[in-house]
Amino acid sequence: MSDGDLLFVEAPLVTCFDADNISSHCCPQCLRQLSDFKFRFASPESEELLHSMPDETLTQLKSELAAQFAPPLHITERHGFRFCSTSCADEACDAWLNVLLPFISTRDARLVNLLPSLFPGATSAQPDRERASTELLTLLIARNVNYPETWSRWVSRLAYAAYSPDQPLLDHEILQLDNLRSLFPSQLHLLSEENFKRMKSAVDLNAFSIETNQITISLGIEHAPPPVDDSPSPSGQLSVHVEVDDAAVSKGHALYRIGSFMNHSCEPNVGMVSPSFSSRAQWSLLKPARAGQELVNSYIALDDANQTRAERQHLLRLHYKFNCTCNRCVAE
Repeated sequence: MSDGDLLFVEAPLVTCFDADNISSHCCPQCLRQLSDFKFRFASPESEELLHSMPDETLTQLKSELAAQFAPPLHITERHGFRFCSTSCADEACDAWLNVLLPFISTRDARLVNLLPSLFPGATSAQPDRERASTELLTLLIARNVNYPETWSRWVSRLAYAAYSPDQPLLDHEILQLDNLRSLFPSQLHLLSEENFKRMKSAVDLNAFSIETNQITISLGIEHAPPPVDDSPSPSGQLSVHVEVDDAAVSKGHALYRIGSFMNHSCEPNVGMVSPSFSSRAQWSLLKPARAGQELVNSYIALDDANQTRAERQHLLRLHYKFNCTCNRCVAE
């Protein structure tokens, strides 16, 4: 296969929002915005013209634009949660929602708000990745309640960052573990102190940061040239310009069935792209690969061609707790 070839597309196993995300506007399963569009008006005149449109015309405009940029939304409600599609609603119910529903007193898509006892001491200063690892682990254990054979094996095979088995848990981690044991009494075999450390480390190491975007529809008034005779001046026509926002409107973390098992290399042969409106991961080749060759991904951004080995190693030790021994690092 050659570079640029699409290898596979996969939906995330579990996702969670970053702390500052407006979760009520997003699908709690895939993080997609529940409204793909926002309007920007070039003038008060263009805003007035939009509001004067018949509902059928505006609906048709949105549908035509959506077909070009994003799959259609099919808002589905389950247990007070709003999902972007029936498939996301079914997946969430099967994976975690039905298990956690008895403990949920509000309808918020973030576990940090749903189950605050799981996140003792969680503050705005706490890193998103720390929150995310606890939240994703909780969702995986909830999934394991329904599929104990499959998911306990899946989690046990994940690589994990180095940790000291003899190092005691921090106070907030002790509370987290106690709360998880209370929440999942059938999963106590997974929730020994050592296994908790290893699972949380594995989730932290293998979670991906993801972002989703919105379409911006810029509306202006396009005036026809003035008439050359005494005929009436033509009225303005709506001018439509469509673009995808550069700034992400939804940010979070996700674990994947296949992507989360890839090893790191500073010379990756695959790269992941998340479509603008979904956390589904598209994996493509960055260079030609032969059958049987390992697929490796970079855990850090390699945008700067002048980045030194020491700089890369510093980032990997800081965020992932390991020293890289890939061919590039060995050669430099």
